[in-house]
Amino acid sequence: MTDPPERPRRGERLWWLAALGAVVAFVGVGGLYVQHSRVEDPPPVVATLSPATAERPGPALRTAPPPPRTAAVYEGYGTWVDVFDVDPAYTDPPPLTAESLAEMGELGVGTVYIQAARLDDRSPDGLVDPWLLTEWLLRADAAGIDLVGWYLPFFGTDVADVERLEAVAEFEVLGRRFAGVAVDIEWIGDARNAVRDTDGDGEADDEAIDPPTRSQRLVELSTALRSSAGGDPLGAIVPPPVQMEVVNPDFWPGFPWADLAPLYDVWLPMSYWSFRSDASGYGDGFAYHEESVRRLRANLG
Repeated sequence: MTDPPERPRRGERLWWLAALGAVVAFVGVGGLYVQHSRVEDPPPVVATLSPATAERPGPALRTAPPPPRTAAVYEGYGTWVDVFDVDPAYTDPPPLTAESLAEMGELGVGTVYIQAARLDDRSPDGLVDPWLLTEWLLRADAAGIDLVGWYLPFFGTDVADVERLEAVAEFEVLGRRFAGVAVDIEWIGDARNAVRDTDGDGEADDEAIDPPTRSQRLVELSTALRSSAGGDPLGAIVPPPVQMEVVNPDFWPGFPWADLAPLYDVWLPMSYWSFRSDASGYGDGFAYHEESVRRLRANLG
């Protein structure tokens, strides 16, 4: 395989994909466009590529380091895919493949938010299939699309969540890497401790945690990620404040907005208004987005 062709010009607005239900609210100034301090020493190709598949052909290796990460990749039209959309280990056959990126680019999508890691036995090395991620990175580059890798933490007592987010940030192959890293902050079930099996049943143990403990672990996780990310912008994918403060205050009481404010550069509220009724006044997309962003900015100061 040769180097990807020149990027085609992006086309008209994508109408058939469900757009990422997020109004991106940029907060702060200083950290938004800071260049990555380690860009001159790019991380190695991920070590989970197995010898059995190491002979697969691929594009020529780029000699230049990847470009620095900036918050600009979060602007414009985007769409969201998770492992159940793209990975045969979760859905066989998956409804989307990396070839879908070409059409996305032609129809106006500039950023694809892809679930790049997961905490379960179908992604035993943390990242989802590295060959799948490689193909998505290469085809996204050819289509003129930025990939932002995201991960859903389960707030266990071990370091599994931090390790997976760092693996997403460090994944690089043939001079290409994710243009951004974002944390999907919404898990309110029991904590998952993927590497702990204290009762010997062969399955990871779960731990019931209350909202204050979950908030504490979220802040600890975010602090560790901020430290390892250096100047790279980080995205926080969060439930919209309208949901947590008006519709269902019991969803995550005491959400630690103030503690998280200095740790993330871009905020992406999941304000899916189609879940709301017209009677509530939130069935209107503009009303739901506007109030969510207004509350978000107030919560973040």
